Formats: sequence, structure tokens, C-alpha cells
Amino acid sequence: MEDIDAEEYVTDALFMGLRLRAGLDLDELAQRSGLDVRGRYAAAIAANVQRGWLELDGPRLRATPAGWWVLNRVVTDFLEA
Repeated sequence: MEDIDAEEYVTDALFMGLRLRAGLDLDELAQRSGLDVRGRYAAAIAANVQRGWLELDGPRLRATPAGWWVLNRVVTDFLEA
């Protein structure tokens, strides 16, 4: 087992969660990690929602059908944030 910090935990959760049809719950992720996930990644979320690649439904963030094709690009935006 390897210990990871909160940043790495959130990054891994985003990387994996966005590949699920249901996406992931940002509020739950923030609670588990102790980080302000929405604040930390606000620009990446907004940019990808505007592009039509992600959708934000309350606390749930998920890839759109168009976003499935460019998920590596989407995740890169989060890594660069």
C-alpha cells in the first residue's frame, strides 16, 4: 500500500470517476478528501461544461457523450489546474 495526499486522491478520483456513466459526486469527494474540489477545479469544470464535454447536475459531474471521446483532454485540464 502507498499513502497518497489529498490532491492525488482527488486527481485519481476524477480520473476514474469521469469514466463512469454516473460520473462522480463532487460534494462527496470534497468531504472524503478535505479539499474544496469545486473551488480548486472551478475553471476546468466551467471550461469543459462550456465545451459540452462535461455536465454538472447538482453535485454530480459526468462526461457527456461528446466528452467520452476526449476524456484524456478533459482530465489534462484538471491536472493542469
